[in-house]
Amino acid sequence: MKTILELFWSFCQIGYTSFGGMSMVPLINDEMVSHGWMTASEVSDIVAIAEMTPGPIGLNCATFAGMRVAGILGSIISVIGVLMPTFTICAVAGVFFQKFKDSKVLKDIMVGVRPIALGIIFAVMITLSKTNYLVAG
Repeated sequence: MKTILELFWSFCQIGYTSFGGMSMVPLINDEMVSHGWMTASEVSDIVAIAEMTPGPIGLNCATFAGMRVAGILGSIISVIGVLMPTFTICAVAGVFFQKFKDSKVLKDIMVGVRPIALGIIFAVMITLSKTNYLVAG
């Protein structure tokens, strides 16, 4: 149980102190090696596998490292730990949206955000379509 809690705390710290992506790799390496859970070579193997697997590298590394250290439960706990910043931000945003749902300012902001979000989605679609379908390689 101690290892499970240490895994959770390690990946929670990684999630809160990194900016995602490759910035997580040195932190994961430090945590795995300092606890004696893996060697630097084993971490390197996990990073290579995580890069080849679809999805965010930090999440994939957490999954594989947790599995290697403590099995399926370790994998689940590591993923929960690395996702804590996302969970926290969503929970805080949910509380604020609920608290201010009747606010005129929030309603005005949302009226402006919707078309902007749609415009960004369409811009990406057009850009990717030009790149992938209209340009002969």
